[in-house]
Amino acid sequence: MPTKVKELANQAVVLPASQKLQQNDKKISWEARQKRLLELKSLRKLLHEAHPVVFDYNEPLPLAIGIHKEIKATFPQFSQKLIREFLGRWVKDPRYLSAIVKMPSRVDLQEKVTEQVKNQEKIHASTFFTN
Repeated sequence: MPTKVKELANQAVVLPASQKLQQNDKKISWEARQKRLLELKSLRKLLHEAHPVVFDYNEPLPLAIGIHKEIKATFPQFSQKLIREFLGRWVKDPRYLSAIVKMPSRVDLQEKVTEQVKNQEKIHASTFFTN
């Protein structure tokens, strides 16, 4: 083997087994994230179809405090963790925050008023719109 090839072979980086596993973990993590996003989209679509007024994409309503329990009871096929993750994303959306500022009350899945949106919540939501 020519010396130049030997030098290049000696310089080649061979990943230790632990680093190869980390790369595989990253691939698995990416695949798991993709699966999780599909589950979130599935939940969002199902909630929108079952409760189109409450989970309207363009004009959402302020949700009742503790609505995750009602969603879990209605859709037991979804894990509590997935429901909480979905709601965490939903309530951070600018359209939802705008609804908190504009709407006077919170609603449950049946669109019944459960409580008033507090002024402190309106102020907090409005801070996301100031630059």
